[in-house]
Amino acid sequence: MCKRSQTILSEIEKQFNPEILTRALRSFGFKQEQVVKDLDGFESHVFELEQAGQGLILKIVHSLHRSPEQINGEAHFCDYLASHGLAVAQALRSPQGNWVEKLPLDNGQSFNAFICPKLPGRKIEKADIAPPFFADLGRITGQMHALSKDYQPEPAWPRPDWTENSLFDFRAWIPAVEPEVIQTLTAVQERLLRRPRSQANFGLIHSDLHAGNFLIHHSASTSVPQIQVFDFDDSEYHWFANDIAMPIYYLSHRYSKDWHAFCAEFMPVFWQAYQQEHDLPLQELEAIHDLLLWRDGILYSLNHQIYSQLDAEDLEIMQERRQRLECAEIGIRWFEILETL
Repeated sequence: MCKRSQTILSEIEKQFNPEILTRALRSFGFKQEQVVKDLDGFESHVFELEQAGQGLILKIVHSLHRSPEQINGEAHFCDYLASHGLAVAQALRSPQGNWVEKLPLDNGQSFNAFICPKLPGRKIEKADIAPPFFADLGRITGQMHALSKDYQPEPAWPRPDWTENSLFDFRAWIPAVEPEVIQTLTAVQERLLRRPRSQANFGLIHSDLHAGNFLIHHSASTSVPQIQVFDFDDSEYHWFANDIAMPIYYLSHRYSKDWHAFCAEFMPVFWQAYQQEHDLPLQELEAIHDLLLWRDGILYSLNHQIYSQLDAEDLEIMQERRQRLECAEIGIRWFEILETL
């Protein structure tokens, strides 16, 4: 495993303490007794709060992971989407009028806190994995992308480009004794970097649309369940196709042993609903096979980074990723899928 592994995450964990939580609560006018539970965030510290019967989510992010400016950019984008009717988690202002409250540390770094309402709804269950859910996911993804085209970011609060991801340099994490993996990811990275960018195919996206980042809400005003999206921490400038690749990757992995069969059921329904909201040229989907392999590579790099924290199941998944990367095959005959759309 690379010598750099775990350094950032372990440093963040070492610096966090109960006093940081107290300072974060105080900056938003809350008290310790309003903390309901620790939600055990991965790259951030996340807590559920309660105020007058309403659930709230407090997120505390170290500047080593995201700068205060980047977090403000996340809040600004979510505020824009919510103001146009999308069911996303929208940051609340502190008593000082800020979305993000900076908690300086003695070493010049900082923790940075923000709060948003707890979205209504429940986690996705296996029974939900059916055409109505695929259509709703396609609909809200298309709506996000259509709105992204007109989004005007605050210049002082930039969100990163996909090439600025800390795992973009996969060679820093994947050891040289795995040449086939490095060869696959090098080729995928080069192909993606050659892809043209335009307002039609590239913009600010969620970039992490897996089942843990949305809820299903049954509203009294409609008989159709609605997807509620949250956690825009990974939002970045990327091809719109990446937001299509992510649910394929995560849902097929979680709910099907046959990735191709799942994708063959998922994509026609998702794509039809998506296209009703956002006109993305079909040829843009040709990148999805590479985007799926790239996600495998990002997660495989992360596996190396946090290797000592992996349990037996994680290690098995890591090995499966290595095997797919070594043969450059994701388990979906993607161009067969494209012919059906």
